[in-house]
Amino acid sequence: MRSMISNFALVILFMFSACSNAHYQSPIEIREISLNGSQLVTIKIGNDSNETRLFDIELNGEIISTNMKVGANKNRSFSTFIEEVEPSVVSKNLLCSISKPASGSYLRTRICTDVLILYPKEKIEALIENE
Repeated sequence: MRSMISNFALVILFMFSACSNAHYQSPIEIREISLNGSQLVTIKIGNDSNETRLFDIELNGEIISTNMKVGANKNRSFSTFIEEVEPSVVSKNLLCSISKPASGSYLRTRICTDVLILYPKEKIEALIENE
């Protein structure tokens, strides 16, 4: 019971804390079919705080962009190519935005989008040959 109360208090603290970040990302899942072995994907990153925030972007565990600025109460799109998609297999990727805390804060939020891509190379080649 005591643990439950302390967890509840911690949640309340973060909800009303000046150090909390209001960060969102959409969509949560992307499903695409690639026609050439690479695919452009786009996510939207939002900032519901009253101050401009910075975000790092990570693809499959690797930072691909740093210090992307999103204005106060704004959102911004981010696009990237996912290269070398393996043919005939669903390629599973994870595209994440990671907040950079304001000075004096240590809380970083991380939101990820599952990106599933299918590259039906043999079927595409068969269609091209039959033209």
